[in-house]
Amino acid sequence: RRTTSPGFTKRGARVDEEGKWSLTPEQLALDVGRRVAGLRIIDACCGCGGNAIGFARAGCAVTARDLDATRVALARRNAELYGCRVDAKVGDCLALLEQNVDADALFVDVPWGRDWDKARTDLAALPLLAEVLWRAPGRVDRVLAKVPPSFDVSEVPGAVAEAFFWARIG
Repeated sequence: RRTTSPGFTKRGARVDEEGKWSLTPEQLALDVGRRVAGLRIIDACCGCGGNAIGFARAGCAVTARDLDATRVALARRNAELYGCRVDAKVGDCLALLEQNVDADALFVDVPWGRDWDKARTDLAALPLLAEVLWRAPGRVDRVLAKVPPSFDVSEVPGAVAEAFFWARIG
């Protein structure tokens, strides 16, 4: 989670209190989006829209869901500000997975809070991620997850760990 790096860089973008510290830095979200450019993506916990916008800017068709109506409104507003098409709606990502999903990949940035275990984080500490990973096979080809740096990827059979870093220079 960030403490000093900028989330959105475009003037007029809005975030809530959680977004001030949890929003993926804009350049990092765009870099991740470019790794799956052109795919149909579900952003399962879209928050204020940072990752959804990164995917859309990389040419992905984005379906974004969050349980919090205020955060979905922020995601819609921010996507419009960035000139991106994002289908952002209030909804449960688990319910969406139970439907006939039309997506190539699912991205999930599950809430892990400010006080996550810096030594070791496992699936038990991220129950929503565990549930998504259980339901995703056969519905989407791949799952991308933003997890704490201390997450034990060996708990996810077949997972490939890729690390993305972003630092503000200057």
